[in-house]
Amino acid sequence: MYLRMLVLQHQKEKKFISLLITLVVGVMIWSIGAPQGLDEKAWHLFSIFVATIIGLIIKPSQQERHPC
Repeated sequence: MYLRMLVLQHQKEKKFISLLITLVVGVMIWSIGAPQGLDEKAWHLFSIFVATIIGLIIKPSQQERHPC
């Protein structure tokens, strides 16, 4: 029972870290500002796209099989 609780807590921490990484990358790209010649709305959409792709890449890589 205790081992299962530790595993669940570890999984929650991993989910939080992956969410944090995704948000930080998205906010960083958003706040850098659009390159010259690119519309601000397009740049914001790009930052959302990149953050989504990073979230999709991180999530499957953190799924582990536990023998519990």
